[in-house]
Amino acid sequence: MPATTLANVRLFLPSIASVSDGTINLIIADSQDIVEGDGVGINDNAFEKMHRYMTAHTLSVSGLLKETTSASVKDVSRANVANIRSEGSSPYLKLYQEQLIKLFGMGNRVAVDI
Repeated sequence: MPATTLANVRLFLPSIASVSDGTINLIIADSQDIVEGDGVGINDNAFEKMHRYMTAHTLSVSGLLKETTSASVKDVSRANVANIRSEGSSPYLKLYQEQLIKLFGMGNRVAVDI
């Protein structure tokens, strides 16, 4: 499958509406390098999905992804919008890692150099 696109990333993450196309395209390019560096070929069936997840993760840890939370009690409600910045981890990284495990079948095995 081909690499992910700006349109796919915007559909997947509607909260990045205020982030410029140039910034997103730069992160898309950097994310593609990461995915390929992890051994996933651009022709692998899961490539686009993994590329999208890595792009979302990078946007998340860069503080560019906004998260909305809301709470209500009786007739009073409140919504908070916060930048997600999670020092190297995000739900999208977990999705990416799950795809790597499916693709390469590593599961819980640990590689050991002898």
